[in-house]
Amino acid sequence: METIKKDGFNLVRQTDGPDLGYSPTSGVKIIEVDGKAFKSFDGSDTILPYEDCCTVFTPKHPRTHPTIAGVEKAERGTEWDEPIKRAVEGTKVTVIKAFSKGE
Repeated sequence: METIKKDGFNLVRQTDGPDLGYSPTSGVKIIEVDGKAFKSFDGSDTILPYEDCCTVFTPKHPRTHPTIAGVEKAERGTEWDEPIKRAVEGTKVTVIKAFSKGE
């Protein structure tokens, strides 16, 4: 594991795990567990469970074997054109480039 400092960011390279990039002024602390580096966002020395949109918006009891008929019934009466149009019109594209492994 090595840390490369470049352009105001640190990059932790791992041979057996993903590279981790972070700003040294962000407050992120890098911790090592079983030879792998992890980001600690709260400054502790522990790995906290990660919640993303999949865990936040997943219902407590999701259907695991939905049927087409059930989906069509749930969608019946819902107008999709206007919400989709608003979502597309409000889309902002941001291109983020990270330095490559060769730099």
